[in-house]
Amino acid sequence: MRARLKIKDGDLKARLEHVEHFIETLGDPDLADQLTLLRLADADQLEDVLRARERAKSRQKKSTVPSKYRPKPPAPAPPAGQTRAVRAIQVAEINSEYGSDPEDSGSDGELVRAYVAAASDQP
Repeated sequence: MRARLKIKDGDLKARLEHVEHFIETLGDPDLADQLTLLRLADADQLEDVLRARERAKSRQKKSTVPSKYRPKPPAPAPPAGQTRAVRAIQVAEINSEYGSDPEDSGSDGELVRAYVAAASDQP
């Protein structure tokens, strides 16, 4: 947006009126508030401020648009306090409750596996 104002002629009062009229009819309330707060003295200052804002906006747009070639960040590692350890406990044979010998029962022996999972809070 460039303000090509043709009001460089005339006295200071006429130029200030033109600047105020421009600010009132701008259509962008945020920019109008900022320009009013600056209390620009003439059209040259207004044009300079508008150019500077336009350059700043274009730089800001360039910096907010990420490059498509930027590598993705690595996935976060799970917290160290939530690791689990699994241990296998194996019992060799099960004897019957009557105390008989496993050779007499006719089976080749039964093995039992038990898995225990424990949460570790220490790293």
